[in-house]
Amino acid sequence: MIFFQKYLDKPTNHKGTFLFLTGKPIGYHRVGLLYKIWKNALIDHCYYSFFGNTDEFREACYPFIDIADRQRFFAEIKNQSPDSIEVEHTGPVSIHYLGIPYQTFLYEYTQFSVVSETHGWRGPPYNVTEKTWRAILNCHPFILAGQPGMVDYLESMGFNCYRSFLKIDYLYDSNEWTHDDNQQLIANINHWLGMTEEEWTELQKIAIKNQSIFFTYLQKNKDVFEKILTTINDVKIKNSILANRW
Repeated sequence: MIFFQKYLDKPTNHKGTFLFLTGKPIGYHRVGLLYKIWKNALIDHCYYSFFGNTDEFREACYPFIDIADRQRFFAEIKNQSPDSIEVEHTGPVSIHYLGIPYQTFLYEYTQFSVVSETHGWRGPPYNVTEKTWRAILNCHPFILAGQPGMVDYLESMGFNCYRSFLKIDYLYDSNEWTHDDNQQLIANINHWLGMTEEEWTELQKIAIKNQSIFFTYLQKNKDVFEKILTTINDVKIKNSILANRW
């Protein structure tokens, strides 16, 4: 395992697919968005994770899925993780998705990420987690599903969130992520799947610049980073991070 995948090292057979790691399934920006991806016949283009296919989770997910589609949705959507990320079940409808270790094929063989962040309600504070940082670190263009206003927050840090390449910009008139946000995100997924080579070249340039900005922050916070490293007991993971950190 390596810590990140440089965009220019990617193979060419990743076109027409995207990555959607849902984490905890409940919410419009999690199971609700996966449902819309399925409903709009995009599921075959999607590497996804889903951990909601138990009786307890299904019932908790029902409010985000149309009644007429529930049975077929749960019959067709696999309960899966597309890589080796550890998932800890902490209760009947609660899981902890650790985020590491992950395999870089997730980013090598997909074109972009739909990032489902931890919270779907309006900040601040904005809880930017490894879900977003992994996309940036792996030079993966991303569309964000999460707290309204988080894109502005990331842009205030200097990151480019690809908004000039969206078909529909992020909504600002609600206090949480809703089915309306899902509708515009589906339009953006379709738009990105249909973009030209020239457009993707421009997105690649942005992705590389975002990665550079990430490492600039990392260098500024080197002492904090080194302290975090001391908490990692897995030698292989630690050596991988050390080999690729700058």
